[in-house]
Amino acid sequence: MSAAARLRGIRREVERLTREKRSAVVVALTLAAFDDLVRELGQYKPSLCRDLFGLDVLRSQLARPGSITVALGNILSTDAKPSTSVPVEFIVCGRNDIQAADESLLRFADLVGPTATVTFPPSLDDALLSDYIGTIKPRLTKMGLCEEESTRKYPLGEKRNCQPEGDSGEGNKAG
Repeated sequence: MSAAARLRGIRREVERLTREKRSAVVVALTLAAFDDLVRELGQYKPSLCRDLFGLDVLRSQLARPGSITVALGNILSTDAKPSTSVPVEFIVCGRNDIQAADESLLRFADLVGPTATVTFPPSLDDALLSDYIGTIKPRLTKMGLCEEESTRKYPLGEKRNCQPEGDSGEGNKAG
């Protein structure tokens, strides 16, 4: 999946979430990705969280069913206590080169509450996938997934196996 295909997939996911009256926080890891997301999601008039002042906006939006917020990932801090009972989907546009940075996003979402889920829509240009590109493309095709689809969503607190198929690793726990 290209970066452009990932943006289209995120837009489709946001469209679905707004129909279901679920709040969505679309997380950008860079300023360039933030600007791309704001353009791509412009029709939804998303709230913007690009600095510390934006955290107050984000907190208020989380309590509103069907709200859309575009947030810069490095702003989301576990010091903020954004608890809500409204279902919230965090859609992360990209992956960090360091797993701990992705895990900090999971910890932030975990503070939102048990109805929060996190999705990392795949892109075959992600650095973390570069060693597996040859094996991933045929698997996505075999599963019948278009290049703009997320392959899986992880409810927070769910034990998930992050090892490649056939590996007997213990897996990781989100949250």
